Amino acid sequence: PAVYILPPSSEEICSNQNLTLHCIVKDFYPGEISIWWQEKTAQAEVDIPADNENHDCDHNSHQCSVISKLEVSRSKWILGTSYSCLVAHLSSEGIIARSA
Repeated sequence: PAVYILPPSSEEICSNQNLTLHCIVKDFYPGEISIWWQEKTAQAEVDIPADNENHDCDHNSHQCSVISKLEVSRSKWILGTSYSCLVAHLSSEGIIARSA
């Protein structure tokens, strides 16, 4: 699968208390896939279950895609907390990670 992470926009950072990260996963088949998030601070790493929205499969072309969103607090983002989207699929050798 191809995995992309989109950080919050600068407009969102300036105006909102909560920010949204997007993890876009595409070009995988079959549709079963594991996605989770990880929050990393200087003190700890915490796994966060993903809320997989917009899961879509075209069975004719054998292509699936999914978007997972994670809402984080602006204060944690500004303090430098890092977030990763982790993806496991039977077509990949191991876990694919992308960080923001």
